Amino acid sequence: SQNGGITWDELITPSDSTISFQFVDENTGFIMNDFYPQELNKTTNGGATWTSYSFYPNYINNFQFLSHDIGFCTVDYDSLYLYRTTNTGMNWNFVSTINFDTINAFSRSFYFIDEFNGFIFSNYWLNSQTTIFYLNKTTDGGISWHQVYSEVNSFNVPSSRLNFVNNNTGYLLGFKNQILKSTDQGESWNEYLNLDRQINGIEFTDDNTGYIVGEGGMIMKTTNGGTVGIESFSNTTPSGFILNQNYPNPFNPNTVISYDLPYGDFVSLKVFDILGKEVLTLVNEKQSAGSYKVEFKAQGLP
Repeated sequence: SQNGGITWDELITPSDSTISFQFVDENTGFIMNDFYPQELNKTTNGGATWTSYSFYPNYINNFQFLSHDIGFCTVDYDSLYLYRTTNTGMNWNFVSTINFDTINAFSRSFYFIDEFNGFIFSNYWLNSQTTIFYLNKTTDGGISWHQVYSEVNSFNVPSSRLNFVNNNTGYLLGFKNQILKSTDQGESWNEYLNLDRQINGIEFTDDNTGYIVGEGGMIMKTTNGGTVGIESFSNTTPSGFILNQNYPNPFNPNTVISYDLPYGDFVSLKVFDILGKEVLTLVNEKQSAGSYKVEFKAQGLP
C-alpha cells in the first residue's frame, strides 16, 4: 500500500507459504518461507524480485532486523544456531550455538531490543498435560544467555511475543490471557494484565500509545502507557448506556470496568471509597459511540 492502507497491490513472493516478513525501508525487505528448504528471501526493489539465502542443511526459523544493516536469525537442525548480519543480509556470521537444556523444536521465537540485549523463548513439556515456559536473556549480542523468567502451566502453550516500548519497559504475552511487564530491561517480569479471553498480540507505537488484540475481535487501546486504563473499541454501536459489572470481582489488586455508549458524549468515570470520597479518576474525556474497557489498579491507593 502507498496510501495508508486504503488500497493494496499484490506483491510477487517466492513462496505461497510465507510465515514472516519485514521491510527495513521502502525497497529492501525479507520474507521467510515455511517449506523445505526453509529459506530467507531478500528483495532490494520493493518485492519485484527476490534472492534466497539458504543455511542448508539447517533450517531458518526466525529473523529480526534492528536497523537497515543489523539483523539476527536463528537456524536449527541438530542444534539451534544464532547468526548476525551487519550489511543488510548480504553476509551472515555465526554468533553462537544455543543449547541450554530447555531448547526444543518449539523454541523458535526471539526478540532483540538492540544489538546487545535480546531474548529467546523456549517451552518444555514435562508430560502430555504440563509445559514449562522459559525466557532467557543475552546482554552480549547472543554469545551467552541467562534465564529471567519461567512458569508452569497445564494444556496451554505461551504466545511468546515481546514488545519493548523503550530500552527499559517491555511487555510479554504469556499463557493464553496473560500479559507480563518489565521495567528493568527484562531482568524481572510481573503480571500486568489478565483478561477473560485469549490475547494474540500487543504493540506500542510510542511510550503512551499501545494496542492489544485478542479472541472475539477484541481490540484494546491505551493512550497513557496502560498505567490507569485501556480503552477498547468495536465496529458495532451499542443500543444504550450500560455500565457493566467489573471483572474480576472480587479482585486484588486490578480489575476491568467496561461500559457502552450509544452515541458520543463526555464521559467521567470515577472511583470512590466507602465514605464517598473520590480517590481516582479513570476517564474524564469526550468519547465516541462504542464499547470501552478501563483497568482500575488499586495498588498504592489509601
